[in-house]
Amino acid sequence: MVKRPPLHPGWLAAGAALGLAGQLNWLLLHGWSPAWWRLPAGLLGGAVFMGPLLWLGGRALARLAPGIRATARALLGLDTRAGRRFWLGTGVVLLLAAGVWGWFLVGRPWVGGRLVRAYFLDHALPDEHGLATVFHPTPDGAGPARELGVARSWSFPRRSDFPAGHSRGFVIRWLGVLQAPETGFYRLGGVTDNELVVLIDGRIAAANWRETAPRPVWGRVWLWAGPHALEVRYRQLKEHHATLRLLWQPPEGREEPLPARLLQPLRPGTALGPITRLRLRWGLIPRVGSTYPPFEGGRFWRLPWYGLH
Repeated sequence: MVKRPPLHPGWLAAGAALGLAGQLNWLLLHGWSPAWWRLPAGLLGGAVFMGPLLWLGGRALARLAPGIRATARALLGLDTRAGRRFWLGTGVVLLLAAGVWGWFLVGRPWVGGRLVRAYFLDHALPDEHGLATVFHPTPDGAGPARELGVARSWSFPRRSDFPAGHSRGFVIRWLGVLQAPETGFYRLGGVTDNELVVLIDGRIAAANWRETAPRPVWGRVWLWAGPHALEVRYRQLKEHHATLRLLWQPPEGREEPLPARLLQPLRPGTALGPITRLRLRWGLIPRVGSTYPPFEGGRFWRLPWYGLH
């Protein structure tokens, strides 16, 4: 009787990893509330079902191609000391590159988001509800700003309904702290004409920073229950057709106006320059540079507070 080799625990671990990856993908798409049972179920189910399948597949591959391992070692040069050193060095370089990539694209923005959130919390009014309103009289947002107090509603069906009574070419920023009531995916945005950007913890959650007819603008962002830095930017270019309805949709909820009871405005006189510097320093927005638009008259410099920034 031919004795079959036992099922190696490594196959069970590989199956468990695949099951866990599948559940993580599901949670990223549908929300994290069932994670407490889906993650253990993914580990157990992957080990029980995927592990034996991987083991059987590995045995079948080994039988069909008994010389594949030796051929691969010869092609890759693993039978020589120089070849082994080469691939070891390549692996180390790839690991270092992955670490640098992870820091700049994941870790660095995560730290920056926490610092932006801390700045908002340090300058928020805990006993007020709403968002601080800052008005810029120019469409690039570079002119002297004017504070317009605390806003508690963001529904402006006509140009004359906007703060400051400006006719055209202005930017309005609403800033404060959003208290997310539960953990999960939130939809933020609304209907806008002309342009709207919603920032959560210094990152863009929803954006339509170009001139269009009235249209819905939505973004989807994962929020932990608790405070988050919120900034809403609206830009109006032409003299007519200014519209804004700011909405949100909490997890398992419906679309509704952003509730002022969950908002705390920034204190009057709060400096806004440090917010832009934090976002630049920690990679929440790219470093800006000069560009050469072929049809716009040559060279110009984009300002860090212009456009999507």
